[in-house]
Amino acid sequence: GVLYYTDPDLAIDSLNKILKLDWDYLIPGHGDVFDRDDGTKLVRENIRRIEQIDKTILSIIDRGGLTESEILSEVVGIFGAKNEKAVLNVLKPAVSGHLSSLYRRGHIDLRLEGNRLVFYRL
Repeated sequence: GVLYYTDPDLAIDSLNKILKLDWDYLIPGHGDVFDRDDGTKLVRENIRRIEQIDKTILSIIDRGGLTESEILSEVVGIFGAKNEKAVLNVLKPAVSGHLSSLYRRGHIDLRLEGNRLVFYRL
């Protein structure tokens, strides 16, 4: 599913920094401890997942101009969510972060159409 972060660019930057450091064990704030081999695989998998969410959001936007709420609803349909709190606390911040990042990188544009902020693919 979707990882918890609000800025995918900073998340990928941090993950790449972890890969470049000299370490024997990856000790996250919660969960399992990983040796270098498994930790490196985990970090690379997280980078891949973040990049895949970019691609997923772009494919959703390709279908036509959509609002952030409409994009979020599509993401929920694709990745699922356990409950409303998961949507509000995990998916919504990540989707907003991806939209901001995609806009900054010149992949999407947005327009105010009436009272709707609509995202389009460039």
